[in-house]
Amino acid sequence: MGPSGTTPKRLIVLCDGTWQNSVSGERFSYPTNVTRFSRALSQFGVNEDKQKVPQIIYYQPGVGIRGLTDKFTGGVYGAGLSANVRAAYGFLAHNYNPGDQIYFFGYSRGAYTARAIAGLITSMGLLTKRGMDQFGDVYQEYYRNKKDRNGEKEPNVTKLRRIANGDLHHNAEYSVEIIGVWDTVGFH
Repeated sequence: MGPSGTTPKRLIVLCDGTWQNSVSGERFSYPTNVTRFSRALSQFGVNEDKQKVPQIIYYQPGVGIRGLTDKFTGGVYGAGLSANVRAAYGFLAHNYNPGDQIYFFGYSRGAYTARAIAGLITSMGLLTKRGMDQFGDVYQEYYRNKKDRNGEKEPNVTKLRRIANGDLHHNAEYSVEIIGVWDTVGFH
């Protein structure tokens, strides 16, 4: 049992790249590596003690998958990345319990999404469901602070936690186990 009295689980977030999704429907399209990986994962993994561990998998399509305008703005400007960060972060906030492990995988702008969320969690923690009401302000401050510090990557954690109003999962900042990303493309 985990600290919260629940069975610890793995929350696995898989973020696809620009113009990529698992069901494009195009005649000669093939599943991306992120899609293949998400489909290959089982509902249960095995921990170091050979015990079954439930795995909850969250697959997120890339930016630029909805129509011609979205393809252009998502591809050129990364439009939609903030919404993807919020959605995947929200998945974690709603499903996390103390003792859970968090895994991230991503490609291209999906790699950026995974890294952004992992950075936010390891810096200040993970908002609770109720805390998601403050996500917009927390996210904005996190990136404003990084820009204002001339390349220094350390955010003002005290300020972020104050903005979060204390609505954070206890010790979640230590739950990120894996960040598996390749060919990261950002937009900030």
